Amino acid sequence: MKKVLVITYYWPPSGGSGVQRWLKCVRYLRDFGWEPVVYTALDSEYPVIDASLAQEIPAGVEVIRRPIWEPYKLYKRFTGQKKEQRVVSGFLNAQKPSLSRRISMWIRGNVFIPDARKFWIRPSIDFLVDYLQDHPVDAIISTGPPHSMHLIARGVKRKTGIPWIADFRDPWTNIDFYKELQLSGWADRKHHRLEKSVVTEADRVVVVGNVMREEFEVISGRKVDVITNGYDTADLRPQSKAARDAKFSLLHVGLLNVHRNHEAFWVALRELKAEIPGFAEDLEVRLVGKADVAAAESIARNGMETQVTMVDYLPHGEAVVQQGRAQVLLLSINNTPNARGVITGKIFEYLASGRPILCIGPEDGDAAHIIHAAQAGLVAGFEDKEKLKSHIAHYYAQFRADTLEVQSLGIEAFSRKALTGNFADLLEAITQ
Repeated sequence: MKKVLVITYYWPPSGGSGVQRWLKCVRYLRDFGWEPVVYTALDSEYPVIDASLAQEIPAGVEVIRRPIWEPYKLYKRFTGQKKEQRVVSGFLNAQKPSLSRRISMWIRGNVFIPDARKFWIRPSIDFLVDYLQDHPVDAIISTGPPHSMHLIARGVKRKTGIPWIADFRDPWTNIDFYKELQLSGWADRKHHRLEKSVVTEADRVVVVGNVMREEFEVISGRKVDVITNGYDTADLRPQSKAARDAKFSLLHVGLLNVHRNHEAFWVALRELKAEIPGFAEDLEVRLVGKADVAAAESIARNGMETQVTMVDYLPHGEAVVQQGRAQVLLLSINNTPNARGVITGKIFEYLASGRPILCIGPEDGDAAHIIHAAQAGLVAGFEDKEKLKSHIAHYYAQFRADTLEVQSLGIEAFSRKALTGNFADLLEAITQ
């Protein structure tokens, strides 16, 4: 088999969405004639830990873990957090940040460029250049964020000439929180300069959606490939109708930050409770994952405390089971300037669950297009309370009639194995 070096920060025991894309691709690369070698960090400060994901690493895959220095210990000491606390970015919190957090955010944006893993770039380049002399590979793939992974790959490419694919799971300078980094003009120019160097020097650039593709094609002046995120058929655990929640459950899985907490949703539920007999008694909203204080405030403001259950985090396998049991899956898009291009990774697992989706986000966005094409759910704008009420009432009527089902057409193209095949095609193209 040909060999590919995969440079990724997120790797088991990391949990959350960032680890899924390349954990799954590594699982299936051998089926397409490629042997993966994974380069990742040792003892990283991951926001979420999910030790169960280590079971998904294929037997015999070489995983190179190298020490990394991250400034999070200093950050926690400076901001008064406990050592054992996991760092969640301050800009996700609706509360006014303290002076120490505001100072930390300024340092993050203007000193740690492109991100807090910048101190791992030079040691990783030096190590990998030496390593590859005795352990050659045919290609390199870097995946970001964090975008320091791309700079490692760029450095190795410059020194070795090995073909390289840069895979962007999220934007760089167009990420939703970019404006919140309090960047100086100098720092902003450096971010843009580094971003352009990556997208022009890589042999191929891959993104997860069409809006991102358009944005990166403007930056790079070249063709950019789209390979979406997906679902793994090996994770599917079909639920019988009898195993579904007895209540009219609306389930949200993942981070519910201030930008994903939409007041119109909570207002719609409050009004439906008053308008539809039995709705309040049947309703259950389950939030699985970290929730911002903004969500708690919205829940209290709209009198939803008795209908809402909050679970901090579940291992991935348990979250998949929850999705199969839910009556409706809530997909909440970030209400930020780049919202049209946001395709959260969980949308594909939602599709694979076969349960109806309620999406709150741009009706002309990439996520809405995927949902409509699959006939898998309904979409309402961020502030469109009346449409949200109509959609929820429609689903509730089907729930009461025991007919709440969807089609989920054509989702086979989003299987992790099929998507890995797309990456293998690109690898073949750059190594011929």
